[in-house]
Amino acid sequence: GKSAPYIPDTTVYVGQKVRLRFANMSMMEHPMHLHGMNWRVVATGNGDNPASTHTYGNTILVPTAQTIDVIV
Repeated sequence: GKSAPYIPDTTVYVGQKVRLRFANMSMMEHPMHLHGMNWRVVATGNGDNPASTHTYGNTILVPTAQTIDVIV
């Protein structure tokens, strides 16, 4: 429920899988990325997507008032 810089740092270890939820609460689409990381998009909006629709990448455009979950 908070955004940077008001969130604590997160420690992730090599080989550990982490699920992140990007939430765009602005009035414009916003591209999200993590420097040097690739992910699998597993959910858009309501609930998990079927595995056959998962996509891979390192940048995702999050629509206005939407969420996207990725596994890093």
